[in-house]
Amino acid sequence: MLSLVKSSITDIRATGASVLTHHIDIANARLEFESGCVASITASRINPTSARLLRIFQDENHLHVDLHRNLCRIRRKGNSEMYPGVPTIDSEETYLEKGDALKEEIKAFLNAVIHNTTPTVSGQAARDALAIAMQITQIITDNNAKHQQ
Repeated sequence: MLSLVKSSITDIRATGASVLTHHIDIANARLEFESGCVASITASRINPTSARLLRIFQDENHLHVDLHRNLCRIRRKGNSEMYPGVPTIDSEETYLEKGDALKEEIKAFLNAVIHNTTPTVSGQAARDALAIAMQITQIITDNNAKHQQ
């Protein structure tokens, strides 16, 4: 998310629950960025179907990226009106190049080591992402502890 938004996080809100295990089995985090972007991220190990979705909302369009199906749907404000004051919605679908994300990540890392080049994801960026994930986990743990008292 950080590499997509390229803006500082101003607020994190998170909720989660231990449904099947003693760990957080489902979590939702809302990240607010200095740029005004808001990201809602959900992770679940209790959903019977695996899903990897990315939704991006911005002025006048919405992107829905299904990383399992390699499909990107773009919905934009149309030029005409469905009803007075309500614009139509133009929609387009694009298929993304298929690939194994983990395999590509490992290949990129090895390539950077072998050829002494800058990695796709820097150590700093990876550390920042891990710090945010740990902060989200702590927020959920603290919230759950408050509600159990």
